[in-house]
Amino acid sequence: MLIGLICLLSSQWMWGQHFPQMDARNYVSDTALFIPRRPWLAASEVFGMNMAVWTFDRFLMNEDFAKINGHTIKQNFKTGPVWDTDKFSTNLVAHPYHGSLYFNAARSNGLNFWQSIPFAAGGSLMWEFFMETEPPSINDMLATSFGGIELGEITYRLSDLFIDNRSHGAERVGREILSGLISPMRAIVSSREKLGDTAAPRGVSTPRFP
Repeated sequence: MLIGLICLLSSQWMWGQHFPQMDARNYVSDTALFIPRRPWLAASEVFGMNMAVWTFDRFLMNEDFAKINGHTIKQNFKTGPVWDTDKFSTNLVAHPYHGSLYFNAARSNGLNFWQSIPFAAGGSLMWEFFMETEPPSINDMLATSFGGIELGEITYRLSDLFIDNRSHGAERVGREILSGLISPMRAIVSSREKLGDTAAPRGVSTPRFP
């Protein structure tokens, strides 16, 4: 038994001699840490997104709810939030998706998870109080804010899995397209500017994440 113990200890010592233990690597799984923080740009993108959607609804679709003016905005503040009865697809699909765009406008401009939350809530408040003739909706604001935060962080992290500026050519284009489809605001903000130019030589890379 003693001989066996000595052999075991000796084998561990020999293994350590041939295969020295290396320091563990510390991975960072949030590319926002490597992007300059631009909160004002993020806010302008949230504002611009709401204006673009309103313009589509008002002038292309000619929706009644989009025919806003100073009186309708004042009335929205006077009436206050109510509980609406819109369709499931509107309240629990469209609103969380729009909230994720607000959220990712901030994430793609270098803000972390917590810093991006006000942008989801702010975009929702702007839309509900200013961009519709209907009274602001409690459930819409909840779905847009909280649903947008959850869906936004998921899509932002998923898009990270495809970004790798060590790639080039068709692979590089394919990665950027997939990343943009998963997180459209990231494509609008331009991942090239923040994570490296497409012409960067091979081997030059921003940190890659697991």
